[in-house]
Amino acid sequence: REMRNRIVICLAVFVIGMAVCLSLDSKIVTVLTDMGARYNYQFVYIAPQELLMSYFTIAFAGGIVIAVPVIAYHAYAFCSPGLTKSERMYFGLAMIFGAICFCVGVAFAYFITVPFMLGFLISFTKDVNVRDSISIGEYLNFLVTVFLIFGTEFEMPVISVILTRMGIILAEWLAKARKAMIVVIFFLAA
Repeated sequence: REMRNRIVICLAVFVIGMAVCLSLDSKIVTVLTDMGARYNYQFVYIAPQELLMSYFTIAFAGGIVIAVPVIAYHAYAFCSPGLTKSERMYFGLAMIFGAICFCVGVAFAYFITVPFMLGFLISFTKDVNVRDSISIGEYLNFLVTVFLIFGTEFEMPVISVILTRMGIILAEWLAKARKAMIVVIFFLAA
């Protein structure tokens, strides 16, 4: 019963968050398209429902972002009676630092990575006779994907600490695999 009640609360927060984001969708889309407009991107929609579906995509992502802290809290509250005092402390710290790292990752993507990517990608149209008319749906999906990827990637230190504390990963393994992992990271980044 307790789990069901907590899931209902989390779903309610998600739906409310999605509704709030739906009411702010035009403002959110304006902020995101202004970023592309600085690089002379021209946005179009090529299907009658494309802009509406883009609004729902943004609202869905916003609902998830708003609900995640509530979900994390209820997961913690549900599990905390079975945890020791130190485990509760680590769980709480992991939630706090995970949220901070996710926000820093999204901010890094918004202020540094995406402007660089937009400028770089639009530069390919200068040497050829191709006009840029970007589908608003594709553009917004691109941004949401980049924000989620960077937010998730910036949580890797928190995940590493958690796995090390749980004994799943040993610090010695991380030290031994450092050189190989640097090569793998550069490969994946490319």
